[in-house]
Amino acid sequence: MASTNSFLMLLHTLTVLILLFQSPTTSSLAMLLSIKHRTIYDYEAVPYRVGLRLMIFPRNFPHQKVHKWSVTVNGNEIDQQFENAYGEYEAIWLAYQPEMPIEIVAEGSVKVEDNSGVLQNLRIKTPNGIFLRQTELTNPNDDIRALAREVPAEGTLDMAHKLSKLISERVLYLAGKTNTATTAAEALQDGAGVCQDHAHLMISVARELNVPARYVVGYLYDPEQEDEYGDSHAWAELYIDTLGWVAFDPSNQVCPTDCYVRLTSGLDAKDAAPMRGLVVGTKAEAMDVKVTVDCITQ
Repeated sequence: MASTNSFLMLLHTLTVLILLFQSPTTSSLAMLLSIKHRTIYDYEAVPYRVGLRLMIFPRNFPHQKVHKWSVTVNGNEIDQQFENAYGEYEAIWLAYQPEMPIEIVAEGSVKVEDNSGVLQNLRIKTPNGIFLRQTELTNPNDDIRALAREVPAEGTLDMAHKLSKLISERVLYLAGKTNTATTAAEALQDGAGVCQDHAHLMISVARELNVPARYVVGYLYDPEQEDEYGDSHAWAELYIDTLGWVAFDPSNQVCPTDCYVRLTSGLDAKDAAPMRGLVVGTKAEAMDVKVTVDCITQ
């Protein structure tokens, strides 16, 4: 088994090196994906004021090209307004006693090429060292430190592959076991979780090993779920000295391919949330999210 894993890691490294010397336009593995991300907020009473921070504008970089994209709030189009320190595009929406419910729709099409998870020329203003900072959701405990010691590796890339596999074995994918407030340590203790928990745990261990790591939110095309409603997806990116930032998805045991659309990133799920809000005048909130991702061309 160990020799098989070593072979697969070597194969990934060779694939990455080949792709790095290719022109971004020469890749034969590409998909044009159609995405619709619909979120509805409703309240028991009309709020006096609502402010939304929207980070639902996918970026262009060599292996991800946005063909068209629109964001609307209650039918009114919202344009991206500024670029934050992580290089993500944002917009702010503010309303007094808005029409209820509040419906946010982000939709469009994005072409993605398979680059074995390597993010080439993704401009970012934030120093890599910022992504060594642990957060409330990623803070390591003794169990996480023990897990970090279980990942002997020949280089950072080898470590990342072994860690991704180890996490998928220790934390089984099981919806409903955790929630948005679950920490990496709690997910490891429970032995079950979802993509958010896998990403948090990988980030926590990587930072414990002094490897910068960040949380990524995006969309995943799954042919078996075409035309079905789902949710956004989450994975981790680690900084590999020889390659730069490389993405890893422990939930699916892959480095993201042309089935993945990158949306936002941050220190953890809270920091990378595509939408955040401030409500004045009411408390009870109901939220409904529906995401569809379909393949237009392959």
